[in-house]
Amino acid sequence: MATEKEILHTLKERPEQGFRLLMATYKEPIYWRIVMKTIRRIMLLAMLLVAGMGVASAQNSQNPKQNQKQRLSREELAEKQARHIAESLALDDATAQRFIEVYGNCQKEVWTLRPQKARGERLQKEEESDQAAGEELEAQFKRQQQMLDIRKKYYKEYSKFLTQKQIKRVYELEQQMKKRLFKPQQPGPKGNKRRIVR
Repeated sequence: MATEKEILHTLKERPEQGFRLLMATYKEPIYWRIVMKTIRRIMLLAMLLVAGMGVASAQNSQNPKQNQKQRLSREELAEKQARHIAESLALDDATAQRFIEVYGNCQKEVWTLRPQKARGERLQKEEESDQAAGEELEAQFKRQQQMLDIRKKYYKEYSKFLTQKQIKRVYELEQQMKKRLFKPQQPGPKGNKRRIVR
């Protein structure tokens, strides 16, 4: 193996032979240095990838509902709404707990009024007979009256521990939440649903 001085002297006198001498002397160490550096980078990248997958897997196993669209049960939703209303009214703990309980009971009674129709049971407007339309309207009126009776009943319950202003605010907040919950969802810019222009 040639020394650096010999390589420099040969490069000055005979550049082609000096270059060959230079490559012969340093070819193998430079090649292995590049290979080892590349292998280290690949190993580091692989380790980071495996570590990242492990963390993501651990998070998924802790919260399996986050992978799916999380849906609350009716009871959970009613409790969440009641807590939101109680917080908006700035109720003390005891009053808030009582409100949450009464609100939940009210919602349970309201849920019993919802019509339970099968999917294929709805008739087209053109095919519906006058008698069927009349029966459906009567059933709607009956449900609306029952709903009004429930609201009056729970108005009296609320009056036992809330002021009239607070009760009015409860109904306003409830309507706002219903509008927000049942508002048709507008697809985002990448959504595949068409936006309806009216």
